[in-house]
Amino acid sequence: MAVTNESQQDESPRGGSRAESGGGPSLLPKSRLFWGAVGFGLLLILLGMFLITGPMAAIVGVWGISLIGAAVVGFALFQVWYRMGT
Repeated sequence: MAVTNESQQDESPRGGSRAESGGGPSLLPKSRLFWGAVGFGLLLILLGMFLITGPMAAIVGVWGISLIGAAVVGFALFQVWYRMGT
């Protein structure tokens, strides 16, 4: 017969307890991959605006905008998927 202690809280994968984190994903991403993609996208946009010239500047800027857009849309779709599955 297993004895359980109901006062214990489940540990979340990020180190905090589920009671502290609310039990689900927040509206602000905590992933280093997300913020790295957004940061690199901003870097590409700034490179296209100030350092690169000619048609390549536009291409690098579009790459940056696409990277940021894909990260934001991907996170939004994850939020929808997570909430529909719960």
